[in-house]
Amino acid sequence: MNNNKLYFYIAPYLIWMSLFFVIPTLLVIIVSFIDQASWDAIITAIRNFHPNIRTDGFLVALQKVGDQAQLNFTLDAYKELFEPRVTVTIFRTFTISLISTIVCLILSIPTAHYISRSSQKNTWLMLLILPFWTNFLIRIFIWIKILGNNGMLNNFLQSLHIISEPLPLLYNNFAVTTLSIYVCLPFSIIPIFSAIEKFDFSLWEVSDDLGAKPWQSFLYIYLPGIKNGVISAFIFAFINTFGNYAVAKLVGGQSSYVLGSLVVHNATVGRNMPLAAAISTVICLVALLLMLFNTSKELKGDAS
Repeated sequence: MNNNKLYFYIAPYLIWMSLFFVIPTLLVIIVSFIDQASWDAIITAIRNFHPNIRTDGFLVALQKVGDQAQLNFTLDAYKELFEPRVTVTIFRTFTISLISTIVCLILSIPTAHYISRSSQKNTWLMLLILPFWTNFLIRIFIWIKILGNNGMLNNFLQSLHIISEPLPLLYNNFAVTTLSIYVCLPFSIIPIFSAIEKFDFSLWEVSDDLGAKPWQSFLYIYLPGIKNGVISAFIFAFINTFGNYAVAKLVGGQSSYVLGSLVVHNATVGRNMPLAAAISTVICLVALLLMLFNTSKELKGDAS
């Protein structure tokens, strides 16, 4: 293909990604390295920009923005990450993400195996992606109706006289973890399913013929054969949970404060945009490192 035509085809994608991903991400990183006074000066300069255009003209107003928005670079925002209130939130977010991801993997491997070996494979795949056809918030509110004190689950257990009082299933870490598993499960099943589709099941049959027990065939033949899919599933689920804000906001309580909640609080109520940007940068860095790790594993797998 002609290089000029190639550039023509990819130009819209590059422009879109630059405007709505690369540039905003770079701005967030820059803001994370300035102090609060510099951020306040930037906000003041932006607010005065339009009135200054009417009085002084565009070029003079733009020059005033540059004069007023003086940036003082510092590591204060990153030092705040080691304060107890932030470290507790980081640990809680990591714990919820890790538990959710492990449960997703435990559920995804047998589910993906069943779908792969099923004669109704296409039907199961359609049912797997069917929730994506509905609004995310609607699905979360349905779960609130299920887990609430007067929800379907508590009413069902009370009708069977298993419990006498409603269980606290909502607005706590349990609810956040449960909904995180629900949200991330399809993202875990799909890469594992793809890996299972490429797996040579004759290897399992050979291990059986050689006297290996089913659990030995699973651990030493099956899992190594689909490890790239398992690693991808782990990374997709962990990243999705680690940076999630909506789930904790809708079904979490005060004890379920996660990094996403801390970002929103500092960006809106706390007015500490450098700290919010520093937390966002850390989340992006974690996601980037995990994605690079996954890419390197896939490249090594292809090479071998």
